[in-house]
Parts: sequence; structure tokens; C-alpha cells
Amino acid sequence: MDKIIIKGAKFEVNIGVTTEERQTKQPLLVDIILLQDISTAAVTDAIEKTVNYSQVCKCVAAILTKEYRLIETVAEIVAREILDTFPVNKVKVCIKKPQALRIADYTAVEIVRER
Repeated sequence: MDKIIIKGAKFEVNIGVTTEERQTKQPLLVDIILLQDISTAAVTDAIEKTVNYSQVCKCVAAILTKEYRLIETVAEIVAREILDTFPVNKVKVCIKKPQALRIADYTAVEIVRER
């Protein structure tokens, strides 16, 4: 299966377990791997035959305008929306929260969902 990869897309999000944490936007880094056959797009050189990754990022940005407690929730919603909106068979979503722990570069959740 072919892959379209979006790595390190940065979004500012109201996220956190406590009310205080959610009052200030925090960066989330989003990695997405879309699995689908891209051979027709490659042969025709037509954007209409593939997934427009700019549109995927706009979809994610719209999702992240809401407030969330858990990155697990964000990952699930992003994966489901991508599967519902775009012609992909499978999606891998990794949500990274760089400011979650002072002792780590980031914490992350990675999920894989398919039709």
C-alpha cells in the first residue's frame, strides 16, 4: 500500500486535563500517514486522483479549534474524520504534546484505523 505522509504539522490547541491547563493554547505536533493506492495519480499527474494533503491539514485544523482533555481523544477524532472525509483505506495518526512533561521531548499517542 502506498503512503502519503504529513509529519510535524504544528497546531496551537486548548488541551489538558485541568481547566487551568486548557486556558492557554499549547502546541501539538501531528503526524499522519494516509494509506491508499496512488498509482493512478502518479500516472495522470492529477491531484483529483489522490488525497490533497493541504485539505487534510485544513480538516485537522478545524478539529483542533475545539477544547480537549486528552491527546487520545484528538487522535481518535482526527483518524475518524480523515476516514470519513477522504478516500483512504487506512490512516495512522500520531499526536505529540511537547509541553506535557519537563523531562521528555514530548509525550505521544499513535493510533491506526482503517475502513
